[in-house]
Amino acid sequence: MHQNHKTDNVSDDSRIRACKIFAAIFSQKPSVALKRLIILDSLNKTVNGRLKFKDILVEVKSISNDEDYNSQRLTYDLRVLKESNLVESSESGDYIITDYGRLLLDVFNEIKSKISDASIFKGPCVVGVTSGSIETDDFDHKLLVQELDRLPCFKRKISLEKDKSCLVWQSQEYFKSEIEIASDGSFVVHVAIDIDDHEITEETFWENGEKNEKIYEIARGIVLTTVFFIEKTARKLWRKSRIIVPIKPDSYPVFGYKRDFTDE
Repeated sequence: MHQNHKTDNVSDDSRIRACKIFAAIFSQKPSVALKRLIILDSLNKTVNGRLKFKDILVEVKSISNDEDYNSQRLTYDLRVLKESNLVESSESGDYIITDYGRLLLDVFNEIKSKISDASIFKGPCVVGVTSGSIETDDFDHKLLVQELDRLPCFKRKISLEKDKSCLVWQSQEYFKSEIEIASDGSFVVHVAIDIDDHEITEETFWENGEKNEKIYEIARGIVLTTVFFIEKTARKLWRKSRIIVPIKPDSYPVFGYKRDFTDE
C-alpha cells in the first residue's frame, strides 16, 4: 500500500508539471498563445536553438504582424516560458529552447494536423489551382495581404513563416481555399470543392467525370476571381505593378485531397 501511495504521488506531481507546461501556452488568449508558439518555433528553427532578445522581438512582430508587440510584453512571455521550463537563458544573454519546448511544439503540430484532417476531403472533389507572380518595386507581401483582408470576401490565415502570408475565402462552407503570397512576389491559389455525393465510389467517380463539368467551371471561376482581386489590390498599392500568371488557371478531379486547409 505504501508503494502504491508513493507511485500515485509521483504520478500527481507529473500531471501537475505537465499541466503547468501546457498552461504556459494554451490557457491564454489565442493571440497570446500564438506569440508564445512563435517564440518557441523561432528558437527551434535556428541551427543551435537560440536567439538574442532583440531577434526574438523582430521575429514575433514580423510573423504575427503585430507592431504593438513590444519589449515589455516579450519580457513577460519569456518569463512565463522560462518558469515552465520551455525556454532557458544563457550567460551570454541568448534564449534557448529546451527539450520540453520542442516536445510542446511537436504536440501542437500534431493537434494542428489532426484538426486539418477534418478539413481534408476524403471523398470526391474538384481542385482548382494556379500560381503567378507580382512584379513591382518595394513589394510587401504583408501589406498586400493586409489590404486583401479588408475586403469582405477574404480573411487572413496565420502563418508561422515570416516570408509568406496566407489568406482564405471568408466563407469556407461549400469549398476550401488557401492563398499563399510570398515575400518575393510569388503566389499560389488553391481551391477544393467537395462533391457531396456519398454514393459515388472512386471507380464511378472517374467514369462519370463529365457530369461534374459545372463544378470544374466553378473551381476555375473562384481561382480566377482570386487572381483578379490580387491584381486589383496590387495595382492599387503599386500603380505600375505587373501580375504574371504563366499557366491559365485550371481545375481537375481528385478522389481524396490531402492539402492542409486549416482555417485558423
